[in-house]
Formats: sequence, structure tokens, C-alpha cells
Amino acid sequence: MVNSKLTLLTLAMIFLVPLISAEITLNVNVQDGFSLNEQMFFSYTLNSDIDTSIIFMPHIMCPNAPIGFLQEQTIELQANTPCTEIYQDQLVQDWFEPQTCTAYVQILSPIQKTVSKNFSIVTSSSFDFNLIFSKKVFLQSEEIYLDYESSVEEVIIEAILTYPDKSTEQIDLPISIKASQVGTYELEITASKEGYKDVLVKEQFAVIKEDAKIEQVNFSEEEKKISFEEKFDKKVFDKKINENLFYQILIGFLVLIILLVIRRILIRKRK
Repeated sequence: MVNSKLTLLTLAMIFLVPLISAEITLNVNVQDGFSLNEQMFFSYTLNSDIDTSIIFMPHIMCPNAPIGFLQEQTIELQANTPCTEIYQDQLVQDWFEPQTCTAYVQILSPIQKTVSKNFSIVTSSSFDFNLIFSKKVFLQSEEIYLDYESSVEEVIIEAILTYPDKSTEQIDLPISIKASQVGTYELEITASKEGYKDVLVKEQFAVIKEDAKIEQVNFSEEEKKISFEEKFDKKVFDKKINENLFYQILIGFLVLIILLVIRRILIRKRK
């Protein structure tokens, strides 16, 4: 009787053990924001009320920044012994736009659970800036008007004009200049405004001596000329063919006469 009760108790424990699940707590801690050249990171703490093995993935997700590889990790937790780890991501680059990112840890086993917190990337915004040319090729001594357009106002402009002889001059925009040198000019602009990223723009334009003169061709006359030449060549060709045919017939006739004469001579000899 006692043995049967022990057997039943053992079986009950075997069936009940899988039903006992670990109570796992997860905390994620991240600072409010990261600035230029700072490395993004966050800490997380895992804890369980029983000894257990946990499979999880820590990660950082940003809408406008490169995304790191997802990597599963495994940790062996001792009952009621918190484990704190640090996840490190990339540096904040100067081309990153201001944005809100998410630091999170996703538990995959023995339960499924995700805890996340948001933080900011604190960088300067960018703005649109374009140079304006009336055209890209000018005549020598022609007035050249240089201007710009910007998506923000009160932009500080630093403009350097490089001449074909490689000499440089700092100019203010907008400006109208009369180019005396023939060749390629390069305009380099640095546009800046407080609270925004600097914008660097380079453009080239050319100055030539005079308009290129393109000789006008009367295609109708050319067609007539070609047509006449083709007809003339055809007549010459036909004439040559006729002459060759005449000579071939004449030679053939002469050969035939010679053969007949030879035949008669041979017949007489036989008689």
C-alpha cells in the first residue's frame, strides 16, 4: 500500500514539474540620448525565481541609422540571483539625423517576453542647398550670374572661386562676374547655420572664346550629288559589263572558226 502511494506521488511530481514555469523579470536601462561620436549602449537585468537557462536577443533599432546584426545569446540564471549585462552598438556619426531609437531585449525561451525603452540621437539637422547657374558654358567676357537657393534662411556662405590658372578668390553670393580667362572654373561653397550640419557644394562651369560654328550642310544637294554619282557609277559599270561580254563573244567566235579550220585540214589528210 505504501509503495503504491509513493509510486502515485512520484508520477504526480513528474507530471507537475513541466507545469511549473519560471517567473522571469527583465529590466532595460538606457540614457535619454546620445550625441556625436558617442557610442550607443544600454544595460539590462535578468532575474528568475528558479534555476533556468534563458535564450534572448538584445538590440537597438533606429529608423534612420544602420542596423546591427541580431544575435541570440544564452545565459544560465541561478534562482533569485540577478544578472546584469551591457549591450554596445555603433558610434553616432556626423551624418546621422536627429531621431528616436529603441533599446530592447527579447526573451525567446523559456518564455516569450520583450521589454524596451526609447532614447534620442542628438545631432544637427541637415538642410537643402543648391547653386544656381543660368548655364554651364559661357563666352569670354560674358556676364556670369551666380546665385544659390536654400531651404533655411540666414545661411552663412563661404564661397571660393578657382580660375583656370588655379588662382583662387573668395566671393560673395549672389554675384555677377565677367570671366576673362578661358577654361574650367570651379566654385566651392560651404553653407552653415547654427543648429544645422554644414553643407559643402562644388560645381564647375566653362568659359570659351566664341560660339562653336557648325557648318550647315544642305542634305538635299548632297542627296542629289550622291544620286548622280551613283547613277554615273552604274552607267560606267554597265558599259564595262557590255564591253566584256562583246569581247568574250568575239573570242568565242574566233576559237570556233579555228577549230573548224583544223577539222577540215585533218579530214583532207585522211583522204
